[in-house]
Amino acid sequence: MTPPYPPSIKQRLPPEIIDQIIDQLRGDNRALSKCNLVCRSWRPAARYHLFYEVKLSGKMPHALSILFRGLTSLSLTIRILNVSEVASNIHNSSSIWDQAFSTLGSSLPALHTLRLTNVYFSQLSSASISSVIHGFRSVKNLHMSSVIFHSLEDFMRLIQGHKQLEELAIRNVWWESEEPEESLRQSATGTISYISFTTPCRVILQDVSHRIYSWLASGRCPLNIVSLEYCTTMDHNLTSLDNLLSKFGSNLHKLSLNLHPMMHTFLIAPGFQYPQLLSRCPSLESLEFVGIVLSPPLSRGYGWILNVLEQASVDQLEVISFHLLCNQLSALNQVPWNGISRILSNPIYKRLRKVVFHLKGDTNNRAKTSITERLSSLCARGVGLEFLPTY
Repeated sequence: MTPPYPPSIKQRLPPEIIDQIIDQLRGDNRALSKCNLVCRSWRPAARYHLFYEVKLSGKMPHALSILFRGLTSLSLTIRILNVSEVASNIHNSSSIWDQAFSTLGSSLPALHTLRLTNVYFSQLSSASISSVIHGFRSVKNLHMSSVIFHSLEDFMRLIQGHKQLEELAIRNVWWESEEPEESLRQSATGTISYISFTTPCRVILQDVSHRIYSWLASGRCPLNIVSLEYCTTMDHNLTSLDNLLSKFGSNLHKLSLNLHPMMHTFLIAPGFQYPQLLSRCPSLESLEFVGIVLSPPLSRGYGWILNVLEQASVDQLEVISFHLLCNQLSALNQVPWNGISRILSNPIYKRLRKVVFHLKGDTNNRAKTSITERLSSLCARGVGLEFLPTY
C-alpha cells in the first residue's frame, strides 16, 4: 500500500524506490525510526508503517505520554488501535486511562479498527465508557475480548453509538451489574432509542455469555447482520445458534461454523435432533466449516457436517469452504468425503460453484492430492475445487 505523501515534499529518490525501501523495513521499528536521519523525505513513509497500527497496554503507561506528544501529527496516520490490560489489576492507574480514552476518542479521525483486550470499564469512571461510546466515530471494526462493563446498558450503548460497524467480534464480554437480565433490558429500552443500521455487518461470536445471545436474538440489536462466524465449545445441542438464526438467519449471506472437537460426541450421539440451521437461512450463499483438525482422536466425529449439509432446502449455496489443520494425513479417512460428495451432487446444490479448502500444514500438497481424488465426482459436474495454503 502506498502511503499518502504530502505533495509539497521533494523526493531525493523516486517515490517507487522509497516505497520499496520502506516496505523492506516493515516490522523493523528501529530501522524505520531512523529513516528520517538518512533522508527527511522518507519520514512520511516511515511514519505510515510505524504508526498505522498502535498498541497501548496498561503495563506500559509511559507509552501514552509518548503518543500524546506526537498525537497531532499522527492523528491521520493511526488506523488500528489495540488497547489491552486496562484497569485489570491494582497496578493500573484508572485516572490515566480516563484521560486517555477521552483524548483518543476525539483525536483519531482515520481510525477504522479498535481492539479492546482485558479492558475493565467497570473499574473506570463513567467518563471513560462515555468517551468510547461517543468517540471513535470512524471505527468500522470493533473487537472485544475479556471486556467488563458497568452494565448491560453500557454495552448496548456502545454498539448503538457506532452506526458504521462492518465487523463486530465478541469474546468473553461481561458486566458487573447483578440486576436480572429482564430488568436490565427494560431499563435500557426506556433510555436508548433503537435504530436499525443499514451497513452490512459481520459478527464473530466466540463462547459469549447467554445475555449477549439474548440481546442478539431479542430483536433489539440494531446491526444489519449479513455474516455470522460462530465459534463455541459450550452450545452442545446448538440451541443458542438455532435461536440466533431464527431471528436474523433470513438476512444472512454467509455462515461460518467453528464447533470445537469436544462437542462432536454430543453432535453424533444417537437420537440427537439437529436444529434446522440452513432452513432458517434461505438467502445463504456461503457456508464455512472452520477448525477441522486432522489429528486423531480430534478428527473423529465430523459426521455432523453431513447433517448440516443435508438441511439445504433451497438451491442458494454457491460456495462451501473447509478450514483444515493437516497434522496427520491418515486422519483424512475419518472425514466423510464420500458423504460430502454425495450430498453436494444433489440437485439442491445446482448453484454450487466451488468448494474451497484452506489447508494448514499440507506439506508437499499431499492433502490436496488426496482430497481432489475423493471429490473427483464434483469436478466432473463442473464444481471447482480451490486450495489455499494458510500459515
